[in-house]
Amino acid sequence: MSHPLEKIKPVPIRGNRAFKYRALSSDELKALLQLPRRSEIYHFAAMTGLRHAEVGKVQWGDLHLDSNPPFVHVRAETTKNGHEATIKLHTDLVTVLESIRPETAKSAEYVFPFMPDNKTVRRDFISAGIETNNDRNEKASFHSFRKTFCTMLHMAGIPQRETQELMRHSDASLTNDVYADRSLFALGNAIDSLPSLISPTAPPPEPPKSDFSRLSMAQADYSGEFEKVIKRSISLEKQKESPSFGEFLLFKEWCTRMESNHHAVAGTRT
Repeated sequence: MSHPLEKIKPVPIRGNRAFKYRALSSDELKALLQLPRRSEIYHFAAMTGLRHAEVGKVQWGDLHLDSNPPFVHVRAETTKNGHEATIKLHTDLVTVLESIRPETAKSAEYVFPFMPDNKTVRRDFISAGIETNNDRNEKASFHSFRKTFCTMLHMAGIPQRETQELMRHSDASLTNDVYADRSLFALGNAIDSLPSLISPTAPPPEPPKSDFSRLSMAQADYSGEFEKVIKRSISLEKQKESPSFGEFLLFKEWCTRMESNHHAVAGTRT
């Protein structure tokens, strides 16, 4: 008797792509935003992480540009997971949105009524010098903006839980493993930030001083006192007075030291 599942044909799984999307580098993103058309759409997508369909459904009434802080309210009926979200708007993005807002804009009007299709996005990428397919089989498309948003949050040091919330992911592995493009991580800077494990180098010990050096220092020490004695003796001689007993002992000790040093130095030279 044959197995009942033998006649069932396998269904191809389209989700297991042979390629993966990549994030855009900072230079690529800046070049793209220099284009005369659609740059405000790409700017909005890269700084909010919204998907193509979600960006296209944003209305002027969803933008709260005059609030503190400014934010976009993503309505539940426009999101992939069916949950509403509130995303703070970057200062640069607020400036861009204010520059394109019509004076007569109505709340129900779409901010971006003409969303670019895949072919248009590809043409814009090529115009900006962005490689749409690289040798690692990675593809750059509109979805790259969402991946770029996640990668920039990681590179800015935003905690994983906050990044996951901004990405509106229910699974942390999506945030960390799928949407964070590790090829753009500044791993070299991470290594440079590690603390040093080597103790500070101690200054080298001073070489031992020779006998001659020590004698010279001794002579210098007593020369100052001797100079005082000489000046005192001259002063007393002019006044026809005798030196004190202490001054006499100091002069005698200095003469004895100088005589000993003279013999010691003479011995080191032979």
